[in-house]
Amino acid sequence: MTNALSFPLGYMAPVEWYAMFLARPGATIQTHETLPRQSIHTRCRIDGPQNTILLSVPVNDKGRVKMNEASISYKTRWVEEHLHALKSTYNNAPYFEFLEPDLERILQKKYDKLIDLNMALHLQIMKWLRIDRDVTRSESFQNYIDWPKNGAHPEIAIKPYPQIFRNDFTPGLSIIDALACEGAFIARNWVS
Repeated sequence: MTNALSFPLGYMAPVEWYAMFLARPGATIQTHETLPRQSIHTRCRIDGPQNTILLSVPVNDKGRVKMNEASISYKTRWVEEHLHALKSTYNNAPYFEFLEPDLERILQKKYDKLIDLNMALHLQIMKWLRIDRDVTRSESFQNYIDWPKNGAHPEIAIKPYPQIFRNDFTPGLSIIDALACEGAFIARNWVS
């Protein structure tokens, strides 16, 4: 397991993250890294009528904190804002109605730790993708895949799929975009 790549666990991580993660059978979820600011750990990008919309989970911890120790702040109405943005954006997408109940259930539960929220979302996304695979957390900080803040990894090119508001394909959007627009079928291009 020491040679396995470890991935940051994103908040509704980008399509590219899932493509890379699923292409590596021994990949682990990294929980020992210091939580970077403005990263996929706390942010995701979704489609929007004018441009992409950034959804961000506020954390209580200011400064250097480990990913597995970061606590979520509920001082603002971010859950309602995220659910509203997701519904407004994807309500007319062909598969969003199948995602919405699970998204509401997970986001409305108050998780103390960011890692727990992100893991709950990740496990649900794996169910939606129909991927039956154990999720292993890393035992130490090694073989880490650093992920760009814009969500799109330069080593991964996603086959374009129809997006709600775009004629040109926008990379780096949350996996929720692909699932809402294409359903679980999108995953067949990533894993064999």
